[in-house]
Amino acid sequence: MDEHPQADTPQKGRAILSVDLRSPDLKARWLTRCQQVGQRPSEGIRILVNAALGVALPAPKTSNLRKREAATVAIEVKLSESEATIARELAQASGFSLARWVVSLVRTRVSDTAPLGQAELEGLARATHELHKAGVNLNQIAHQMNMVPEQPQPTLADVICVLSREIKEQTKAVKAVLDANAERWGLK
Repeated sequence: MDEHPQADTPQKGRAILSVDLRSPDLKARWLTRCQQVGQRPSEGIRILVNAALGVALPAPKTSNLRKREAATVAIEVKLSESEATIARELAQASGFSLARWVVSLVRTRVSDTAPLGQAELEGLARATHELHKAGVNLNQIAHQMNMVPEQPQPTLADVICVLSREIKEQTKAVKAVLDANAERWGLK
């Protein structure tokens, strides 16, 4: 007997479909698969129907996302032992605690921005330090050129060339760090 007698008639905006798989084994395999991927059977069927019809799943509305909103909602996530082990390893490799890594995954998908891990922060700190050194060098050269105008000095073009090269190198380093970070979080 059909568990939803009015399955073909949407009720209050819902469309319920009842499927006779004609095989207890097929149903058991489907339920096992859904459990393994952490999905309710109805979610899996919806995904299959959408894929068969070529319907893209609706993108979440991020326009209501508020900047600088305090994190006040706690969510419990259950993983298998192997999933948890892999997640911990990925988090550690990224320089995050497991909780911070999961939050970062969600925020990456919700906001299309990539959080910086410890490696990226260290890389940016190094690049910032190098750019600061280039600025100090420029100030020292300008000061020296102004102090003793009669002594032979490097030409302004030479100084600009050296500093420009240093700045370009550091800009490339910063871009590489940010690109690698975006790729790691699936934004590239």
